[in-house]
Amino acid sequence: MEIELNLANKKGFEWKTLTNDGQKFFYKSIANYTWTELENETSEAFVVIKVTPNKVCIKSDVFRTIPIFYKIDNNKVIISDVIDNLLEKDESEIDSNMRNIYINAGFSPRYSTLFENVFQTRASETVTFDIRNATVSHLADNINYNVDIRANDLDFLLFKNISQSISDKMYRDLNDYTIYLPLSDGYDSLFIACLLKMNSFENVKCFSYGKSSSEVAKKSKNIADKLGFEWEFYNYEREDWKKLRNSDIFSDYLNYAGQGTNFVHFQDFLAVMKISEKLSLKERMNSIFLPGHTGTIGGGNLDSKKIENIITSNELTDFIIKKDFNLQNNEICKEYVRDIVKDEFKDKTISLDNITDFLQIWDIKERQSKVIINSLRIYEFFEMKWYLPLQDKFLVRSLYNLETSDKLNKKRYKELISQLANEFEIFISTKESEKSKFKSLLKKKLLRPYQYVYFKLEIINHQFEWFGLFKSREILYYLFKNGRGFPAIISKVYVDFLESKYEKNKK
Repeated sequence: MEIELNLANKKGFEWKTLTNDGQKFFYKSIANYTWTELENETSEAFVVIKVTPNKVCIKSDVFRTIPIFYKIDNNKVIISDVIDNLLEKDESEIDSNMRNIYINAGFSPRYSTLFENVFQTRASETVTFDIRNATVSHLADNINYNVDIRANDLDFLLFKNISQSISDKMYRDLNDYTIYLPLSDGYDSLFIACLLKMNSFENVKCFSYGKSSSEVAKKSKNIADKLGFEWEFYNYEREDWKKLRNSDIFSDYLNYAGQGTNFVHFQDFLAVMKISEKLSLKERMNSIFLPGHTGTIGGGNLDSKKIENIITSNELTDFIIKKDFNLQNNEICKEYVRDIVKDEFKDKTISLDNITDFLQIWDIKERQSKVIINSLRIYEFFEMKWYLPLQDKFLVRSLYNLETSDKLNKKRYKELISQLANEFEIFISTKESEKSKFKSLLKKKLLRPYQYVYFKLEIINHQFEWFGLFKSREILYYLFKNGRGFPAIISKVYVDFLESKYEKNKK
C-alpha cells in the first residue's frame, strides 16, 4: 500500500511536528506536547497523525474537532485535511444515495462523505493504515478509560475541583489571548463563564446576537454584568444575510466548512464577521473563541420520557431516524440508516443503560461532531482560534460515568452548574416560560393544518432573521417539502452549491 499525506489547511491552527528515529508526529493543539505525551496518548491534542515506516495512524479527539479525509484508490491511500485535495476536478460526482442522506441529516453518517471512495475520520476513534498488509482498521476509544470515579462519586466538591483544574489549564494556555465568549442563557456557556471567573481572567469579551428584542440577549448581559465581563450585542437583520448571500464570502465559506460531509453553520457567522472586521490580522490571530460545545456528554438532548419507551431495536432505529435524519421527511434514506444503526448496535441487549450509552456515543460520533462542532469552522474562516473547555478528558469521562438516571435530561450536569453559578450570585430559573407553555399547548391542541402554518411562521420569523439568507425558490422548496427549520434549507443549498461547483469544473 502506498500512502500520500497532504496536510494543507493552516487556518486556525498550524500543524506541529515532532520527529524521532524515522517516525513522525503531526498534530494540532493549543499547547505544545512532547513525544512521550503523544506516544502515550496523554495529550489533549485535537488530532494526532503518527507516521512510521509501516503504518499511519490518525487519532481524533473526543468530538473530532479537526476532520481528516482519505481516499482509497486501488493500492494507494491519499490522506488530507482538505477534501478538495482528494477529488478529481473534472471527474468528481456526488453519490446519489449519500446526497439523499445528507439532505435529510445535514451530514454524512459514519465514515462516508458525499463522494464515492472518499472517507472521513470519526470522533473518539483511531484509524490505522497498515502499509505492509494493505489494510485499514478503526479502533474506538474507551471514554471511561483511566478515570477512577464511580457513578455516585461526582458530588459538588469533586465537580468544583475538576472545574478549578480546567480553569487553571485555561489560564496556562489562554491568558495571553483575547477571549471571546458566545454567551447565551444556557448551561454550557454559563459554565465556561464561571471557569473564566474562577481564575479572574481580565481579557474576556462576552457577546450575544440576534434580534434586538431577544430575551436571551438580556439574560446574557445580566450574566456578564454579574461576573464583571465586557459584553456586546450584534444585531441581526435580514439585509445583513442578503448582503452575505450575494458576496463571494458565502460560497467561500460553504466550500471551507462543508468539506463534502459536515453541516455548514451560520448561527454566529454575522457576529464573528463583525468582530473580525474591527480587528487587524495580528489581533485576529491573537483572538480565541470559547463556545459551549458540548455539554451533551452530561446527557445531551436525551429525553428520559422518550428513551424509557424504547424496548426494541426497531424503536431505537426509529428514534434515531426521527432525531437525526428527518430534515426533509424523505423516506429514501431510511433503510440505509436502519442498516447502519443495526450494525452499530449489534451484540448489545436492549436495556435503558445500553440504549443511553449507545445514543450518547452515536450522538458524539455523528450529530455533535459533524453538526455542532463543525461550527468551529466559522472562527477558522476568519483566521481566529477556538478552544473547547468542556472537552476536558477528566470532565468528559466523569460525566459519562454518571448513573443513567442522572445523565438523562442533563439532570446532574445542570444541578452542578447551577451550584457553581450560585457561588457567583447567578441563579438559574428552571421554570418553563409562559410563552413556552403556550407553544407546547398549541402543538398539542391545534388541528394539523393550523399547526403547520403556525410553526412555519414561527421558524421563518426566527430570532436570528436568517431566512434573509435564502432565495424565494429555496424557501418555497422548504415549505412544500415540509422541511424542518434552517438546517433543512442550508443542507439543500450546500448540496446545490457542490453540484454546481463540480459541473463547472467539467466544462
